[in-house]
Amino acid sequence: MIKDRQRYYALELCQSSLEKLFLKNDSPKKYRGPMPSQKETLLQLAEGLEYIHINGLIHRDLKPENVLIWVDLTGKTVLMKWADFGLSKPVNERGSYSISGVSRGTDNWYAPEILKIMVEQEENENKSSPRQRGTIKSDVFTEGLIFAYYLLNGVHPFGSRFERVPNIIADNPVHVSKIQGPIHGLIIEMLKHIPEERISSSQVVEKIRLMQF
Repeated sequence: MIKDRQRYYALELCQSSLEKLFLKNDSPKKYRGPMPSQKETLLQLAEGLEYIHINGLIHRDLKPENVLIWVDLTGKTVLMKWADFGLSKPVNERGSYSISGVSRGTDNWYAPEILKIMVEQEENENKSSPRQRGTIKSDVFTEGLIFAYYLLNGVHPFGSRFERVPNIIADNPVHVSKIQGPIHGLIIEMLKHIPEERISSSQVVEKIRLMQF
């Protein structure tokens, strides 16, 4: 008979998270450790999201704070990891899921279709409305936001704090044009306003692998 029915979790210790890489130089919390190359950073994140989607899940809360940086004891191996699966949900074989209510996370890091659902829910708070469906393409949009944020050295691609949500809804990525090289085209594909026109997470992996930085 097992007397001890408590659960024990072994958690991996990561050194930092992505947003701390871009804190001001005088901040004691700024991450100053090693990082992979640009291509390797983006590829690791892309492969991670592809793995999540292949396993029938949508993350739903991708943001810089949920990108963790792990460094081995030698400092030579650095891995980028998606974290915080508290809002993740299973999707069907077509990659869609039922949205019975949108949990409010950080609005700055939501796809436009999710922001529009939020607005509709607020406007019809006391009315019954048909259940809507979302898709894993929302994760791809947010991954595109994070890729752009990383490439822009901590600048949100849709503008300042109070501009971001209106600009995402209006499809106005004010800073994306500053991203140079072939990666610019991939970011544009990831940030397509209409989900059906947006690239998939597997296609993101394929394109980064072939890309020259």
